Amino acid sequence: TLNYIMKYADKHQQFVDLGKAIFGNLSITVDSVDVESKTVNVTVKNKDFSSVAYDFASNLKAEYTPLQLVGKLDDEDFLNLSLGNLVSSMNDVSDETEVSVTLKVVTGKKNLVLSFDEDAENAVSGGALASIKNLYN
Repeated sequence: TLNYIMKYADKHQQFVDLGKAIFGNLSITVDSVDVESKTVNVTVKNKDFSSVAYDFASNLKAEYTPLQLVGKLDDEDFLNLSLGNLVSSMNDVSDETEVSVTLKVVTGKKNLVLSFDEDAENAVSGGALASIKNLYN
């Protein structure tokens, strides 16, 4: 989730705003660390974006093919309108979600890195990732 947003955030403020909306209320609490199995159990809290994300993706899917959507990624008017509406809807969400996930710890070049699998990515995105993936699968 974050990789895609970061890729476009360098060129488009709308993706910066989207990232802030998704991750602005995110909290991650470390529950336990298992050095032997190289895992960290965390509790992830965020707003519940599952229905907002589903509605947004459903509307886009009804109007555009995936190829047309890729072409819209540099259309400022489209981004202003569609992502602006999405961010506004996300800001209005009050329900929260809390999920426990296990992250693997991998060794980087100079540090340890927490590896987020699909379940962890879905948790930090407030359920948005699974909602969108379910719609397109």
